[in-house]
Amino acid sequence: MNGSKISIPLLLPANISTLAAPTPPPGFEAEIYYDTSKTFNPLGVYLCALDFMYALAQKGWNTILNGGYTVWVNGFDVEIDVESEEGSISSLPLESSHIVLGFYKTIVDVSTQSRFCEVLTTLWLHRRQVGTIVIEKRKLENGGSDIANSSLVNGFPRNNTVTYPSGRVFDTDEHDFSISYTYSGVRINSKDIFLAALDALATAAQFSPDSAFRSLNAISISGDCVINMLEDDSSSKLNYSFVTKALRILLMDVMVHLRIFEEITLQLEWRMLKMAEGSIKLANHRTTVQ
Repeated sequence: MNGSKISIPLLLPANISTLAAPTPPPGFEAEIYYDTSKTFNPLGVYLCALDFMYALAQKGWNTILNGGYTVWVNGFDVEIDVESEEGSISSLPLESSHIVLGFYKTIVDVSTQSRFCEVLTTLWLHRRQVGTIVIEKRKLENGGSDIANSSLVNGFPRNNTVTYPSGRVFDTDEHDFSISYTYSGVRINSKDIFLAALDALATAAQFSPDSAFRSLNAISISGDCVINMLEDDSSSKLNYSFVTKALRILLMDVMVHLRIFEEITLQLEWRMLKMAEGSIKLANHRTTVQ
C-alpha cells in the first residue's frame, strides 16, 4: 500500500491531544480521518490492535521501518497496515516509536468515540509526513508487506487447555514459559481491559525487548482498569519480550476464549518457577461481584 494511493475519504478529522503512555517527541503529530460507511466488529479491531502493538513492542523503540507492515487476526475481516513514506529526498525515517505513538492515539480515539470503521492516520515529524497507518477491510493479497498473522481464530487458544476460575497456559513457541492465572469474580468492562493492555504494550515498547524487566504499570483511558506487573526474582533474567508476550497470551488465549473479563492475578513462570507476578484490576476498588 502506498500512502498517496489510499482510497479512504478524508472524513471527520480528530483532534487527539491526550496520550496516557509514551510522551511524543518534539515535532510529532498524528492526524486521524474516518470513513464511517465501512464498519467492523469491535472485538476484531481490539484483537488486531493488540497483535499490532505487540508486534511493535517486539521490534524496539528506534527500529526503522522500510516499506510496509500488515497485521490481521484470523476470523475477522479487519487488518492494520502501516507504510513508510519513501522516494522523497526530504522524507524522514519512520521509526517504531512513531507508529506506537500514532496508533495508540488512533485506537484510543476509535474506542472513546465508538468509531469502529475504516481509519486513516497520517504520521508527521517536523511537518513532514513519515508514514501512514490504516485500519481497513482485510485484503486477500498483501503485496510485498512484512506480514504478521495471528493464528487466533475467534479467540480460541493455540494448543492450550483453558479453565476457569484458574489455570495455566503455555507459550506455544517456548514451552518452558507459562502463565498461571486466577480470576476473582469481579467484573471489568472488556473495553477497559483492552485499552489498559494497549497502554501497557505501548509503555513496554519504549524498552528493548531484551532489556531486563523490573516493573510495568498501565491504566485504561477511562481510569477504571489498571495493570501492574512486578519482577519477582532479579536473577531470572526476565525481559520485556516475555512480559509483553504474557499479556498477549493472557488476553487472547484466556480472556477472549472464555469470554470472561474479570479481575485476574497472574504469575509468569519459567520451568514452573515464578519470575514475575501481576494483576489486572479495577481502579479505586470499583467492584461488581457476580
